[in-house]
Formats: sequence, structure tokens, C-alpha cells
Amino acid sequence: MEENQLGKSIMRYRKERGLSQEKVAEFMGISRQAVTKWENGVSKPSSDNLIKLAELFEISVGALLGYEEREEAPIEPNITVGKLPWIFIGISAACIVGYLISSTVLDSSNIGTLVCMFVLCVPIQLFLHVYFSHAIHNDSFHGIAGFDDRTEYNLCEVKKMLVQINLHLGIMSTVCVFLLWVVSCIGGGLGWLNGVLLAMYMVNFVVTVGVINYKMADKIYCRDEDKKRAKHGIPITVGCILLLFAGIGVAALLFEMR
Repeated sequence: MEENQLGKSIMRYRKERGLSQEKVAEFMGISRQAVTKWENGVSKPSSDNLIKLAELFEISVGALLGYEEREEAPIEPNITVGKLPWIFIGISAACIVGYLISSTVLDSSNIGTLVCMFVLCVPIQLFLHVYFSHAIHNDSFHGIAGFDDRTEYNLCEVKKMLVQINLHLGIMSTVCVFLLWVVSCIGGGLGWLNGVLLAMYMVNFVVTVGVINYKMADKIYCRDEDKKRAKHGIPITVGCILLLFAGIGVAALLFEMR
């Protein structure tokens, strides 16, 4: 075999099976770093490990070593988040600058509104975009809520789901930041609209993530039991979060009334 051809073969079959390096390492009883070294050509698996890899990938050892012809599997599409989320982040940042200028000119600055706009743009919109981009680029999803190393996923569909969530939340955050700016410019005792906008944003955030996860459950999970567990758990989780938000809203309303 040519140099590092074995490592490329291991990576190829691993991705075809929708397995992470952690999953392969768990099956083999070794560390993830060892799998990384195999794929990078730093080291080579022993004969026993080659047999285990072939068993895991459901191929022959000869096919893994490249000695046997095998029908080429469809090439996995290169899924990326694209540049559109960055455009929305830029628009949100521009709205914050516009708010600072307009509030100075109109002498209507409100620190609460500014903080809300900043939180929507940076800790939520920017952070999620960077985090999702890193996860998609490195095929590493165990750090994202709801994903763990004990579950088998269809990585291609997981990437598609994260791209969809990232784009939707980016658009939603930008619209909310813009509307907060518009309300502050209008003034006239419409400050209560800010609370309504933020409440709608939080509800939309939770429902969007829940609905997308629910719709994609049949595609992102490999095992039927995982699909059923997700479909039963997601609605309950979304309902509990919405009840929590409702409780916080009622508490805030009572506090303002008193």
C-alpha cells in the first residue's frame, strides 16, 4: 500500500458507517488518540486490531488494506454552514451601532435594551455559529446538548440539522435585534414591547430547536430505540422549558406590578 493509504482507508470506512473516532475507540478498547494516529499514518494497527476494524466496518481485511476491489460508496457531500450566518451577525452588529448612535442623538439610551441586543448578537448568535461550525468541521458533536458517545448517529444528517438550526436562529436573532432598535427609536411609551419581543424570541428559540430535532429524529439516529426515545423526550423537554419561561414571565410581571 502507498504511504498512509491504510489510514485513509480506516477514515473512509469509519465515515461511511457514520461512526466517530470515539465510537471506534470504544469498540476497539483503545483511546481515541490511537485511532487518530492510525488515520494520520503516525502508527498502524496490529493484526488483531485490523481484524476488529474489518468486523466493525463489515468488510474484509483485504478490502481494508486495499488489496480487494470494492464498489465505491457514494461520496459524502461536503456540508458547511456557509457565509450567510456571518452576514446576519454583521447586520445585528450594525443594528447595535445604530442603536448607540440613535439613542445618543435622541437622548433615549436604555442600558437594558443595549444589554439584550448584545446578548442576542454575541453570546447567542455569534457563539452558536462558531460552535456549530467547529462541530461540523471536526465531526465532533458530543459537546452539544442531547448528543453523547453512547448513541450512533448519521453524521451527515446531524450536520444538516445543525446548519438548519444555525441559520434559523441567526435570522431570528437579527430580526429581534433590529426590532429592539426600531422600538427604541419610536419611543412613546412602547418600552413594554421589548419584553414581548424577548418573550417571543425565547419561545421561538425553544420551539424551533425542538421541532427541528423532532422532524430529524428518524434521520439522525441509526437505531430504532434511539429514534423512539428522542420522539418521546423532545416534546416533554420543550414543554418543561416553556413552563419555566412562563413562570419566569409571571414572576417578572408581578414584580413590575408591585
